[in-house]
Amino acid sequence: MSIRSLALPLLGVSLLAAFSQTTSGTVIYVDFGNASGAASGLVDESPATWNVVTSQGLHSFGVLSDSAGQGTGIHLAVTDAFHGAQVGGAWNDPSIPWSVGAATNDTFYAGSGSANTAEVTLSNLDPSKVYRVSVIASRASSGGRDCKFEVNGQVADVGSASGSNPFNSYTDGYQNHRIMTWRAVAPDANNELSLLMTPLSGDNYGYLGAMRISDEQTLLFDLGSPDRTTPGNWNNITSPTSSSQMEGPGHAILGAVDAAGAETSVKVNVLAPFLSSNTNGVGAVLSGYPYEARTDSLVTGTGFEKATLQLEGLAPGDAYDITLFGSRAIVTGDEGKLRKAAYTVGGVTKELVNTDNQSETVTFFNVVANAQGHIQIDTEVAPDGYTAHAYLGVIEVVGHFASDPVGPSILVDFGSSGYRTGGHWNNLTTTSAGATLTGMVNSLGNPTKVNMETTDGFAGVNSLGELSDDAGFPETAQRDSLYVTGTNPAQIVFENLHPAAGYDLTFFGSRRTSDAPSGDLILDVTINGEKLSLDAYGNTEDVLMFKNIWADPTGTLVAKAQIV
Repeated sequence: MSIRSLALPLLGVSLLAAFSQTTSGTVIYVDFGNASGAASGLVDESPATWNVVTSQGLHSFGVLSDSAGQGTGIHLAVTDAFHGAQVGGAWNDPSIPWSVGAATNDTFYAGSGSANTAEVTLSNLDPSKVYRVSVIASRASSGGRDCKFEVNGQVADVGSASGSNPFNSYTDGYQNHRIMTWRAVAPDANNELSLLMTPLSGDNYGYLGAMRISDEQTLLFDLGSPDRTTPGNWNNITSPTSSSQMEGPGHAILGAVDAAGAETSVKVNVLAPFLSSNTNGVGAVLSGYPYEARTDSLVTGTGFEKATLQLEGLAPGDAYDITLFGSRAIVTGDEGKLRKAAYTVGGVTKELVNTDNQSETVTFFNVVANAQGHIQIDTEVAPDGYTAHAYLGVIEVVGHFASDPVGPSILVDFGSSGYRTGGHWNNLTTTSAGATLTGMVNSLGNPTKVNMETTDGFAGVNSLGELSDDAGFPETAQRDSLYVTGTNPAQIVFENLHPAAGYDLTFFGSRRTSDAPSGDLILDVTINGEKLSLDAYGNTEDVLMFKNIWADPTGTLVAKAQIV
């Protein structure tokens, strides 16, 4: 009888129920000045509603609309009058979708030969939320353009500094297209956010062209050496400082915290590890990231394929903005030769020169999480990169995240002994009944009390699965499997589970199309009376997902793989 189904190269088990769906939240765009016409749309031609403030004097603008044109209840007022309006600073930057020319070209300004201030206040904010605020300030002529920008007394996390190094609307804004961003600002006791502009004393001016306000969260990840982790509300993913490969595959982060310190349901799963870490990034502050984050990174290289990290615990179908940064100081003797990385996120590839990089980043906008709530980030050497190395030091993710508690998984690769998955994985490479994995490790590499036994054996081993990690597992796990036939079903039993907890189980199977056997390749898996089916023919990304499955009172859970 021909083989009709391939079974179970992977099994992920966790104590998590399905995470709750998040909402898209509020995004507001404000254009200050309409001398160039009211702003509309975004650079990428996506529709967006803009609020256009036409008066520079003390006044109440009223209730702001969100990007979809709906009233938000948030109120804007000019609470310290500007001193004039100016035209001339237009630019459009595809890396900043809301940098439309009508918004960047006309501005209000603070200062008139002295350090006069101006202020804009947002009120009626939600006291339970923190807000992400970004500002574009652009002026097309040089001289006297230094101004300090503060939101509720804080200078921007990205784009400006206090004291003698304020934001310059000509060099920073107009020439270099830098924007100021406050990642997580809480409303004050009056439920307000105030943007205060203080020009540097003397003949200086500050300009305000456009503002973006949202209740999005920000996740910050520092990738690099364990000797240079970033304190505060950063998530650190580390690798040995030597040339030995980083630990994995498996989870590197569980329950990532956002920039305000709130724990989220987001995990980072290492599918293909980096080679090592680098502590020779450029120390300049222009990137807007702390010293510990900007000066180290993880490294991959030619001949090592790609390094792949997977964000998990996102809301399926929700969109996220992902910014990447990597830096490597110039190597003596390699002057003029570029180390360049190619990053692929959501099917889009962007390149970044790592050599002596002080401030350049790449941003992937509106990356949609797949049906499992996953987004993958691939790092490899760009085709025209000089050396065989590429670097990734910072990942910044902007969006909305669930706050459900998260725990590790148990990961099992079923298949050939020639394609075992290392790191924090368990491997079953025999087909016979009675085969047992005892005290399996979890995805953090810690031993558990959970055992798995094959009580009804498999028909054979398949090593001809499609080469892919699109289902969310390492390629070594997706390419092989154990299989069943119509006359040879299989059964696996999990023991020592908690009888009062729900488990999520994910199954994957694949047989490549180039030499697949005749007949359909439909695998049926049954657990606690629930049956799900998976077509393994040419499969690269489809999975079976059982949600919130409970063990019996003895802590036992039985999964039967068969052709029904």
